Amino acid sequence: MRPLLETGEPRRPRFEGNSVYQDIGMFTLNYLAGHPEGLRDQRMVSLFSDIQRGFFWGVLATLDGPANEDLTGLTGHFRREPQQHYNQARADARAWTRQNFTEPDLNELVDLTIDLAIHPPAVKGRQGFVIGHSTLLRHMVDKPGSIFSDAVTDSFRQRLVNGAFWEELGTATNRRAFEDILSNHSSDLSPAFATKGLDFYRRNREMTTSSEVKIDMDMTRFPIDVLDTYMEFMTSLAARRLPDGQREIAAADLDGLLKPYILAVLAEDPSESYSLRFGPKYDTTADTIVTPVNGFHQRLNDPLVQESLARSKANQKAVAQRLGTILLESHYNNDVALDVLAAIGGETGDQILQRIIKSIGSELDSANLQTVIDNSNSSLKDRAEELLMVRDMQLAGIGPNDIPTF
Repeated sequence: MRPLLETGEPRRPRFEGNSVYQDIGMFTLNYLAGHPEGLRDQRMVSLFSDIQRGFFWGVLATLDGPANEDLTGLTGHFRREPQQHYNQARADARAWTRQNFTEPDLNELVDLTIDLAIHPPAVKGRQGFVIGHSTLLRHMVDKPGSIFSDAVTDSFRQRLVNGAFWEELGTATNRRAFEDILSNHSSDLSPAFATKGLDFYRRNREMTTSSEVKIDMDMTRFPIDVLDTYMEFMTSLAARRLPDGQREIAAADLDGLLKPYILAVLAEDPSESYSLRFGPKYDTTADTIVTPVNGFHQRLNDPLVQESLARSKANQKAVAQRLGTILLESHYNNDVALDVLAAIGGETGDQILQRIIKSIGSELDSANLQTVIDNSNSSLKDRAEELLMVRDMQLAGIGPNDIPTF
C-alpha cells in the first residue's frame, strides 16, 4: 500500500464537489461492475454494506480481522474468544483481502475508510463515530501483523495517537484503551494537537452523556507511572503560551482535565492491589498505618494541581466529597484525609474543609458538628482532627454532653 494520509486532512474527492458517500457509491458500483461475483460473497456484501452506512470499523475488521478486544471497547458485551481465534480470523481476513483487491483498489477503499473515521459526516447519537482515531490506531498500529502497518507513516501514527487520546478522554467509557495510549504511545503525544483535541474532547463529552454533570475518565486504577505520564502531559499543555503570554489552554479546560487525575491520587483503598499500584503504604499485618516514603497524596503538591484547586470550585467540591466519604466510611484511613488536607494546605485546604463539613453535616449529629464549627479559629489540622473525633463519637453513640471531664 502507498503511505496513508499523513496530515489527517480530508481525502481529496474523486470528483470535485462530491461528498465521501458519493465517492463510496461510485467506488462500489465500479468495483462490483468489474467483479460481479462479489455479489455472491457474503463477506464482500457485508463490507460494502458497512462502508455505505459509514461503519468504518466494520470495513477495517473485514479487511484485516478483529482488533484487540480488550482495547476496542466495541465488543465488550460479547464473549471473549481465545487468542488463537483472533489469529486465525486475522489470517483469513488478510488472505481474502489480498485475493479480492488490487493495490489501487485497496488504496482507494482504505482512503475512503480513513476519511469516514477521521471526518465522520454525522456523529450525533452514534458512539462508534466519535472514536475514529482510536479505532484506526487499534487496527492499523496496535494489531500485530496488520496489512496496513507498512503504510502507516510516523506523522500519521502521531495523528492517530493524539486524536485517540482526546476522543477516549472525552468519551470516558474505555479505561483500558486510554491507559494503553498513556502506557505505550505517550512519546507521540503532542501539546500542539491540543486545540483540535479539545474539540474532540468536548464533542464526546456532550455525545456520551445527557446529564449536566458529565462523566470523567476513571483513572483510580491506573498504575502510578501512568498517572505520572498523564500529569507530565498536562504540564506540557499548561506551558504553551500565546503571543500575549497567556496560556494557550483556558483555565476552565485545564481544571476539567486535571479533575480525574486529582480524584485518582485521592483514591483510598487499603487492598493489596492498591498497595502494588502505589507502592508500600499499608502494613496489613500491623494495627497502624505505615507512613509512606512517597505517598500518593504528595502529588497534590504539584504547582499545577495547587493552582487548579485554588481556582476551581468544581475541583474543590470533588475533593471535599471524596474526603467526606473517607471520613464517614473509613476507620483505618483517618491519616489519609489528614495527609491530603495537609498537602493541600492554606486557604484552599480551609475551603475544602468547609465543604467537607457542609457535605457530611447531615450525616453527623448537629450538636457534635457544632464542635468543629465553633473552633473556626483553630488550625486546619486541628479542625480536621476534631471532625474525625466528631465522627468517632457519632459512631460510638456519644453525645456532646457525654464527654467526661477531669
